[in-house]
Amino acid sequence: MELDVKDTNKKRHAYLHTRYDNNKYVFVELYPLPNNVDTPAISKHTFIIPYDEPCGSLQVCARKYMSTLSSKMALFFFVDASTKTAKNIHIALDGTMLMSTLQAQYVKEDGFVHIFYSAENTFG
Repeated sequence: MELDVKDTNKKRHAYLHTRYDNNKYVFVELYPLPNNVDTPAISKHTFIIPYDEPCGSLQVCARKYMSTLSSKMALFFFVDASTKTAKNIHIALDGTMLMSTLQAQYVKEDGFVHIFYSAENTFG
C-alpha cells in the first residue's frame, strides 16, 4: 500500500512540475501525535509555494483551509526529516527559512517536502 502512495505522489509531482516550473511543492498532513485530538482537519493538502517565499507564508495559506481553527489556537509546523535508517524524525519549521532552502534539505524521493502540522490552545 505504501508503494502505491509513493508512486501516486511521484506522478502528481511530475505533473505539477510541468505546470509550475519555478515553484516547489509542499505536502501538508496532520502531525501524528496522540494528543492532537483538537487539531482541526485541513481541506487542502497540497500547496504550491514559490522558491523565494519564506516558510511562514505556508502558515497563512494553511489557516485559510482550516474552518474550525480557533483564533486562540497556535499552529505549529514540523518538517519530515526522516531518512531510510532513522524514521519519524520531525523538526520544527523555521518560519523565516526560504522554501528553496527547505526544498534542498528535506525533499523526499517522491519530489514533495512533507510538512506536518499541529495546533495547540496557547493564547488562553
